Amino acid sequence: MVNSLYDVRVFLEDGANALQADVTFSPNGRAQHTYHGPPCDCYRTCTRDSTIKDYLNNLRVVSSGEGKFQGQVALLYLALYTSHVPDEYHHQAGVDIAEKLQKYLWRGGFDFGGMEPFYKIRDAYAELNITKGRWLGSGNTNCLPYQSGRYGRLESIVDCREGKSRECDFVDKGYAYNLDTQRAIGREIR
Repeated sequence: MVNSLYDVRVFLEDGANALQADVTFSPNGRAQHTYHGPPCDCYRTCTRDSTIKDYLNNLRVVSSGEGKFQGQVALLYLALYTSHVPDEYHHQAGVDIAEKLQKYLWRGGFDFGGMEPFYKIRDAYAELNITKGRWLGSGNTNCLPYQSGRYGRLESIVDCREGKSRECDFVDKGYAYNLDTQRAIGREIR
């Protein structure tokens, strides 16, 4: 929920190397804002926002070239909220966000969120002819108490990346999201 230019600066100053933004769309499938709104994850402010153009431009400027956070951002995870967009505009929504990413932010990787079966993700990458920079993550809201195995799918994703599973040998990078505390990070790194 890093949805405003202010949030981007604060999180990057705190050392984040990955950001999640929530993208809202107009009814006709145009990506408009980075905004989440209530209910929020725990200990988060989710009412700040930015236009998608300003957000992507800002991130490009601060994280590349001579930017203050050059080389720091490894992943931008975009949660695309299209549930209120009519079905006939879903394709347009995908095209629009892709064009805005190309126009305002130089992208270097691709990620499918959610808990889709590995074979569906593999097939989507194949259909799009994407053969490198393929990321796959796992996690849950930070409001849940820590549970052993909460990131169990991450273990499978790492096995995929290491070539131990043919079902998902497409994974180039695996990651966990919503690891907020040093304690949680330490548990997952082990």
